[in-house]
Amino acid sequence: ATWNAFLDVFSSNPATAHARISSAGAWGWIVPTTLQALVGAFFFSQLVILAAVVMMSMLGYMFGGRSGGAYAAQAVPTGRMILAYVLMALAIFGVQVLRGVQLQLTARIGKAPASFTASMHAVSVSSLALIPSFLVLNLLIFFLTLTRSGGGAFFLTMLMGLVLAFAVFSGEALTYLGLNRLGRFAKSPIIMHAALITGWVLASMVVYYVAIRLMGA
Repeated sequence: ATWNAFLDVFSSNPATAHARISSAGAWGWIVPTTLQALVGAFFFSQLVILAAVVMMSMLGYMFGGRSGGAYAAQAVPTGRMILAYVLMALAIFGVQVLRGVQLQLTARIGKAPASFTASMHAVSVSSLALIPSFLVLNLLIFFLTLTRSGGGAFFLTMLMGLVLAFAVFSGEALTYLGLNRLGRFAKSPIIMHAALITGWVLASMVVYYVAIRLMGA
């Protein structure tokens, strides 16, 4: 169901994708949400580690001269990298679950009561657009770690920004379409949806902050 729904999303048939995901029950949202968490965690954990290495490298060059590069290379042990990946995967999964709660609250306030599972189905359809975006971002950040050119790093960073923009816009559009499939609202849910998204973003920032602190970053 997940693969066929993925093809439906990129064939501009989100309604069909939503129907496929919904027909799979709880697994309809667990599988895509888990896949997004696993793929996205690799990108975000690498991003955090890269920032830590850059900081360590700068400190190394300031206080250790030419040994700064070697110091940075030893700054993040393998165990810490694995911990960062696991924590970030859990954080992303948790943030997606919070998004399902946000949609459920929006539906209830709009007098279109929806179950948590139905709300997560709407979230999962948006995940299908985010998964390939994170795969591309993983590739770009890999090249970013290899480049030694300032211009090349800038170009790759710009590409990452564009891919992130596509992920955000497509994900939000699919989420809003999914929200409207939860039931007939008494009036447009867009204002309440926007207000509750703000609360969700705040909660997500707290979750990611806790995850990064647990990494020791």
